[in-house]
Amino acid sequence: MDVLEIDGASHNSVDDVRMLRENAKYPPKSGRYKIYIIDEVHMLSTAAFNALLKTLEEPPPHLLFIFATTEPQKLPATIISRCQRFDFRRMSIPEIVHHLTKIADAEDIAVEEEALLTIARKADGSMRDAQSIFDQLVAFSGAKITYADVQQTFHLIDQQFFFEVEKTLAQGDLRGVFQIVQQLFAQGYDFSEFLSGLVDHYRNLLAVVATGSADLVTLTPEWQQQYQERAKAYSQAALLNVLSVLTYGEQQLKFASNPRIYLEVLLAKVALLDSAMELAQLLEQLQSPNAPSSAKSSQPKTAVTETAASYQTTSSASSSSSPAGEKPPAGKTSREKPVKLTQEFVLRTIQESETFRGIRRLLLRKDMVKITVDGNAVKITPSDPFVGETLAQRQQVLAQLLSEKCGQSVSVEIEGIKKPTIHIFENLDTTESPTPQPSRTFTEGKKQVNAPADSNDEAVENEAERKLKDFFDLKRVK
Repeated sequence: MDVLEIDGASHNSVDDVRMLRENAKYPPKSGRYKIYIIDEVHMLSTAAFNALLKTLEEPPPHLLFIFATTEPQKLPATIISRCQRFDFRRMSIPEIVHHLTKIADAEDIAVEEEALLTIARKADGSMRDAQSIFDQLVAFSGAKITYADVQQTFHLIDQQFFFEVEKTLAQGDLRGVFQIVQQLFAQGYDFSEFLSGLVDHYRNLLAVVATGSADLVTLTPEWQQQYQERAKAYSQAALLNVLSVLTYGEQQLKFASNPRIYLEVLLAKVALLDSAMELAQLLEQLQSPNAPSSAKSSQPKTAVTETAASYQTTSSASSSSSPAGEKPPAGKTSREKPVKLTQEFVLRTIQESETFRGIRRLLLRKDMVKITVDGNAVKITPSDPFVGETLAQRQQVLAQLLSEKCGQSVSVEIEGIKKPTIHIFENLDTTESPTPQPSRTFTEGKKQVNAPADSNDEAVENEAERKLKDFFDLKRVK
């Protein structure tokens, strides 16, 4: 009578809290305290919390509240600040096994160690669930519980089956993959439960490889020994590749319209995964000049990072550019063959560069510019003053672009254009004294039009668009 439990999910209104406050005034009948346990307290409404706040601030001396919740972050700060917080953790598998062993000894029940470990793993850290599972097994098997009884009662997949699946995937046997899925389907196993167990299996292998021991594998010593033997065939990178594929597939399986086909495809991907190699080991093999070709060809396909791939590309490019029978010096790589400087290359560079986007459309006319290439010297003769002025203002930029793309020094000369006196692409410094707005003159038919010089590329694009309409039909160009 003095310990009352209230379900917060179904008693979450202000009226329920008001009734609790009225009953809390009365002292306990037999004990020293009157205790209210509110389960799932985060389900109370905001108004209910406000109604309860006054009682929490000034509780009667005989009253105690115990709030239980799985989501403490949802509780108001005013409630948390007036309570003592105790965080409960999941019970470990050895603790559950130890407690179940004590119960079995007290009840004179014989239980195999592997059966207890399976019960503890299935309980997922909950002693209440572990005891409930144990009671079901006692009702099913009587005074002697074996591992086979646990499998049969809860329709669990045998641990040895995961070792067989792992060996099939390691061999890349697609035929075995389809047989595995068929066996799961025929025996009525849940595909999600199978994938969860397979992920746990590869996790155990990774734990053995990473730590060098099987202490983190919560199984019997016989299974731990088998994990240690199988872990010798894997590297950490290979197991991480498999786990990344399986964990993603485990999340997506629930959304698959045909889970069987999805599982078959997923296992086939794992079976055909390229074997992973440590980056340091790969670089050592690539740098070793005395490595026999037969050893290199016998290596499996390797999934490596972009850094290793780029190193291999550089090495192959260096060896191909060296003369026959001559090796490049150690630590040095030969430069790639320069691109040939041609008229088409210069014109394409101008059209593709964002620096010259204002005259890009004007250059569609074949007679707009004449390009002459003599070695590494480029001469450009524009037929239009506007195009020539734009190229002259960016003459140095063009030379730098061509030099970078060709791998050699390139000089650019704009012929037929006088050195411009108005810098339309540079910022004018007007801090000292105001200067008149600069202008430039271009010929349009037989008329000369004066237009103000603009310092941004938008003005150049607008002027180029207007001139382009005079040269030819803009719609035909588009």
